[in-house]
Amino acid sequence: MKGKKIRKRFMTLIEIMIVMFLITIIAGVVSYKVKDSMDYGKAFKTHQGIRQIRQILEMEVSKRPGRYQTIAQEWEKYVEKSPLAGNAKALKVDGWGKKYIVEIQSSNYKFVVKVSSDAYDEYRESHSTLFDDDDDEE
Repeated sequence: MKGKKIRKRFMTLIEIMIVMFLITIIAGVVSYKVKDSMDYGKAFKTHQGIRQIRQILEMEVSKRPGRYQTIAQEWEKYVEKSPLAGNAKALKVDGWGKKYIVEIQSSNYKFVVKVSSDAYDEYRESHSTLFDDDDDEE
């Protein structure tokens, strides 16, 4: 028993490379899912922002129908003043940090408020099944 040597076993280079390869694959899958979740969150924030801005501006137009063009041009000011906008600063930009595009169309005193976002439109084109078209209602 005295003559028996205890051998220490070290990891070989191949074993280390296999472990690193597996870690890389797992990290890639996780980061892909996280990016997808982040994009979904941005799209959801934008979807809700469009609905809220539309509601605020529709109320403003119903109060002042003769000023609908001014409301469309200065929509940020009306959103800031509205008690319905909890965080008006965050509401003025979409989930990607870009300003919304606001148009108000009139026909025989029937007003249609259209709020859109280029980044959201691009997202919806590539993920068409996520949100219904209720934000395109007239």
